[in-house]
Amino acid sequence: DLTGTIGAITFTGASGEVLADGAEVRRVLRVARRQALLAVAADSVGVAARALAMAVEWAGERHQFGRAIGSFQAISHRCADILVALEGARSQVQAAAEADLEESEYLVDLAAAASLDAAVTATEGALQIHGGIGFTWEHPIHLLLRRAQANAVLVGRA
Repeated sequence: DLTGTIGAITFTGASGEVLADGAEVRRVLRVARRQALLAVAADSVGVAARALAMAVEWAGERHQFGRAIGSFQAISHRCADILVALEGARSQVQAAAEADLEESEYLVDLAAAASLDAAVTATEGALQIHGGIGFTWEHPIHLLLRRAQANAVLVGRA
């Protein structure tokens, strides 16, 4: 997966442990699904945050008509919109992470919906701010967009 070259884990000599059997399996799987969904939501917040950081950096570096493009209203407003979406998603993910996942399924669903949307919005906006360079293999912003879209597809979209 070129969008997430974080690392690799190898288990050698690891033994399994039964976590649930019988009627408990459904409950344990529900909680495990919520934990997995929350992990994808948190990853999406990270994707959105990185996209925004890259967009803001580029908006300060790139000059057009003798001014940094970040000084133009269209660019600064797009960055502000990304920030609003990102912080809303981040706060929902944090609230869901602090909640009892057995009790509050809706918090995880809301956090996932907000973070998946925020990641796609942020990466699409950052790609536009980068202009043509964002579509090239020489720049990593398109990998963030692919990661955001892959996360959304992984959990069935917002």
